[in-house]
Amino acid sequence: MVTVHGGRHTYYVVQSFSLADGGYVMDEPIEARSEEEALAVARRLAPTKVVTLAFSRAGDPETGEFDDAVLIFSNGELPEDVAMTVCA
Repeated sequence: MVTVHGGRHTYYVVQSFSLADGGYVMDEPIEARSEEEALAVARRLAPTKVVTLAFSRAGDPETGEFDDAVLIFSNGELPEDVAMTVCA
């Protein structure tokens, strides 16, 4: 979901990871309507996932300029090689 402020959009996302075939697999991202909803969803998923992240990202989709993601919640730790893929 998106919050709009003067042309800038803020997206709230929960991204979780599962283990499959001995490796980390990115689950389908979940969009949230607000920071509070993203936090609630992430906390609900955390006990069942190896890694759960919730973050927001603001920017202008028309220009393609976005700020760095802001971490709202983190549970678990991604191996560095997986984290580099996610952050790229």
